[in-house]
Amino acid sequence: MLKSRPTGYGAWERKSGWQRSAAGRGDVRAAILSVLRAGARNGYQIMLDIAERTGGSWRPSPGAVYPALSQLADEGLIESEKSEGRRVYRLTDAGRDYVEQHPENARGASESAPQREAWQASDLVAEAARLGRGIAQVAQAAAPQQLRSAEELLEKTRRGLYKILAGENGEDHE
Repeated sequence: MLKSRPTGYGAWERKSGWQRSAAGRGDVRAAILSVLRAGARNGYQIMLDIAERTGGSWRPSPGAVYPALSQLADEGLIESEKSEGRRVYRLTDAGRDYVEQHPENARGASESAPQREAWQASDLVAEAARLGRGIAQVAQAAAPQQLRSAEELLEKTRRGLYKILAGENGEDHE
């Protein structure tokens, strides 16, 4: 049987500032509530779902997720039980009510409307994740001269990104 804590969430809501219009990137609680809307998950699955929803750009650590899960349980918004040797978390009735009444406060970083639209229109985050994997491979396997070449390429690329933001065409004119 799931253990539920029947405490209300009103005081916590006022204290924690959940009345803002959209959850920030680092708002682990909002991301957890968002993930649990889809159903029960263990802590590891919650972390994976958040990373997937953000295209790998945000991977909250266990040190951020588990204390947030504990606090959400203390607030009565989630409950947990042991299942197949793992602790599984799900929304309580109070948690479902809260999410229904405040859907903007139960959105993870990837679910804010402007970010969702921008990420759908662009593969930027996915490309950045692929780039990160490539950088890791180069760092592990490259010779010293190859590392220097990679560093120069990354520096040139970074400058190009800032030129794009500045309204230039993003190409380096050396």
